[in-house]
Amino acid sequence: MRVHRSQVIHRSEYLLQTDNVLLMNAACSALARKNKYELAFNQEIVALGLANFAGAMFNSYSTTGSFSRSAINNSCGAKTQLSGFVTSMIVMCVLLFLTPVFRLMPYNTMGAIIISGVITLVEFGVARELFRVHLRDFFVWLVAFLVTTFAGVELGLMCSIILSIAILILEASFPHTAVLGRVGKSNVYRSVERYPDAHTMPGIVALRLDAPLFFANTVHFNQRIYDHLKQGDIQAREAGLPGVKFLVVDLSPVTRSDSSGAHMIYDLAVDLANKGVQLVLSNPRHKLIRMLERIDIYSVLPQHWVFVHTHDGINAAIAAMDDGEMA
Repeated sequence: MRVHRSQVIHRSEYLLQTDNVLLMNAACSALARKNKYELAFNQEIVALGLANFAGAMFNSYSTTGSFSRSAINNSCGAKTQLSGFVTSMIVMCVLLFLTPVFRLMPYNTMGAIIISGVITLVEFGVARELFRVHLRDFFVWLVAFLVTTFAGVELGLMCSIILSIAILILEASFPHTAVLGRVGKSNVYRSVERYPDAHTMPGIVALRLDAPLFFANTVHFNQRIYDHLKQGDIQAREAGLPGVKFLVVDLSPVTRSDSSGAHMIYDLAVDLANKGVQLVLSNPRHKLIRMLERIDIYSVLPQHWVFVHTHDGINAAIAAMDDGEMA
């Protein structure tokens, strides 16, 4: 298949403008943190667009903010746009009258000027903090630093963005689930891993899904639920019970869900009912309830097993076990 030359040019323009926006945002963010002022990204993008729009009328080169020149400007103490005007006048005079003087200047001398300005923007303190606080963020910083140092700012930005998106997808696809227990005599239920003294009830497994529920993590959530049910069966038999009779799922962290997540809950209710286990939902969001109603969730999960609070759901399950009743 032949690709027209104009298509290649248009694609190159899109990539160039994307690179310009990323480069400008990186330089602006670094300078804003360095000088402790707030940055309005929308205004920066509007300014960049207007500059390119005006320059396009005169066939000018694509406009962007230079990272190295901005760093040198900042190290010289520039505070306003007047510095850019003064710099442009000086550059024009040098190009017109002093080019022979600088013709034999070694490149390493010019490189030293750029390095002396840029090195002030390398935040090694941030790297130490990231290493101490969150290793994944430190890994992204390290990749961005190494690629930027040896391959350029553009590739450094691209690699760090791609790596950040990959980590985000990984964390969203394999989120955390927690077994809940009652803290003391309160109505508060927390993870038994963080609160070893939290009390759990034999025959009842209370879980919390710690992420939005969508197509990428439904399989993982489903597998984790059944893993916890197996562990709950073992604990129930140790307490003299035939097995788990109630599964209470805390949906408070599920801020959003798609159709795959809703159908996972529906299929879970059906499968658990066939195994003699009653599903109990606590604190579902309004949008999730509306979505579940559209797929007729109450035909497999009676509405009285949907609660606002986890404590109410567990109390109802305990009462049903004491009465020897199921839904």
